[in-house]
Amino acid sequence: MKKIISLLVPILFCIGCAATVPLAPSSLDLAAKEFSFSPGKANIYVFRAVDIGAAALFQIFLDGTLKGGIAEGTYLFFKTTPGEHTILSFSNENQESVTLIIEEGKNYFFEVEVKIGWVTGRVRIKQVDEKTGREGVIACKLAEGIKLPQ
Repeated sequence: MKKIISLLVPILFCIGCAATVPLAPSSLDLAAKEFSFSPGKANIYVFRAVDIGAAALFQIFLDGTLKGGIAEGTYLFFKTTPGEHTILSFSNENQESVTLIIEEGKNYFFEVEVKIGWVTGRVRIKQVDEKTGREGVIACKLAEGIKLPQ
């Protein structure tokens, strides 16, 4: 019995440590999952599937501006203009960024992963194909991004 308890306590503790972010209304989540475009724009989806490191929360920057945080099972969605854009995130151990040229009328998908680090998780951002990206986004919920004053 002591052995079972000693195994369950760390598991229950880790479950309680999962990071969370505020979620957007479900109507916005459903609209983003239509994968449709606005004229003259492209879509960027940054998602974090369910994986190791549930306690890790990563802030996402687009072109140097904080757009919001993503936790396990959430994503952020941006309508953006064509041209060069940089997606950046960091942890206590590293910084990761991806720069690419965005074309009008396309979806771009990026998966944020947690990798094992020395003390905390390391962030990794990788671009994924449309099929993998859509599946990843559909499995996640839209996180509420940062609302900057106009």
